[in-house]
Parts: sequence; structure tokens; C-alpha cells
Amino acid sequence: MERSSALPLNRSISLPAQLHPTYLRVEAELNKLRAWEVRYCSSSEILTANTIQEGLVGLSEVYRCVEELVYSSVTRPGELLEDVLDNSVKLLDTCGIIKDTQQKMQEHTLFHQLSLRKRGEESSD
Repeated sequence: MERSSALPLNRSISLPAQLHPTYLRVEAELNKLRAWEVRYCSSSEILTANTIQEGLVGLSEVYRCVEELVYSSVTRPGELLEDVLDNSVKLLDTCGIIKDTQQKMQEHTLFHQLSLRKRGEESSD
């Protein structure tokens, strides 16, 4: 059977996927955490208790936003497998960044604890 040239061909269009608002918040929190890392972990600036606390608060915000993102994507009806996989990859990337930042914070904390011990030993001599 030959198709009539008068009938239009069926076509579909692909619209760009809209990012979930929580994903945008995760990105914003990650950018804040990256800025914190650059400012304190990549420089010779001394970490204080307040700056460490600031970094930990940033980590907790990222965790909270990621958790919200994961739960919101699970409850959306008709979620495509591809979207779930993309979110999983983003979550793994986020966890990797958080792990690296946490390790750097631990290294700096240990360094400062050793410095304080040495100062205490020197002042007692």
C-alpha cells in the first residue's frame, strides 16, 4: 500500500528536559562547597573550628538536598529509567566530591592538632 503524499508524516519533537528544582539547589550547594574547598583546603590559610564547622554545614546541606532529590524522583509518576540512572550517576559524583572534601578536612584537622600539641610541648619546655 502506497502512502498518499497529501498526508503529513508523523513526527515527534524532543523538548529539553527540565531540571528538577532540587537538582539546581544541589548544584548551588556543591558550588558553595567547592568555593569553600578552594578557599581553605587549596591554600595555606589556617583552618579554624569555625571554618571546619562551615564546611561540615555545607556537607550536610548537600546531603539534605541530594536526599530530597532522590526521594522526589522516586515519587514522580512515569519516571524514566534513563532519568533514574542519570540521577544515580550525579549522586555518585556528588558523593565522590563530598568524600574528597571530607578527607581534606580530616587531614587539615590532624595537621592542626599536631601543631597545637607541638606548641604545647614547646611552651612547657
